[in-house]
Amino acid sequence: MAYDRYVAICHPLTYKVRINVKLQIQLVSFSYIMGIIYSALHIVSLTKLDFCKHRVINHFFCDMPPMFLLSCSKANVNEHLIYALNVLVGFFPCLFVLVSYLFIISAIMKIRSAKGRHQTFATCSSHLVVVTLFYMTTIFSYIPPTTSSSLEKDKAACLINTVLTPMLHPLIYSLRNNEVKGALRKVIARKIQILGT
Repeated sequence: MAYDRYVAICHPLTYKVRINVKLQIQLVSFSYIMGIIYSALHIVSLTKLDFCKHRVINHFFCDMPPMFLLSCSKANVNEHLIYALNVLVGFFPCLFVLVSYLFIISAIMKIRSAKGRHQTFATCSSHLVVVTLFYMTTIFSYIPPTTSSSLEKDKAACLINTVLTPMLHPLIYSLRNNEVKGALRKVIARKIQILGT
């Protein structure tokens, strides 16, 4: 999405040439391959651990840091591997998105009319909100070291990341639709009117 927005705003005349079916297939394939490799490395790292304590995971889904807390063998190497993978898998896409948006903002600032800047920024603002929400909760969930005292905070961040963020996607993206904005304004006006009486 970030690359798509970058090409649409910074190179609009070459959009059809740059964003072609072959590139789309390559990007989707790369995402799937990286996901499979990432998942396989998680599974391999778990097979190296011994689990002899209780088998109840203190989390709402089977995530790696709570699994490390259940292990009776030392999981230091596994934790370092997983954190390195999380940084690698999370950092480079985040950096790519950040650089894309720096170019996009630079291009937007070069637009002379305020209306043109507003319209151009509106095309990518919803994606920027979703990406920011996703990366902030992901960083909070997976980058800090996990201890039993921080487990409740990690569960809350994972809940936001896995439930709230996908739930907000349709709302955030639909706010670009003028009909949805008009209906939302009417609802808010009615609520204000009811509260005022």
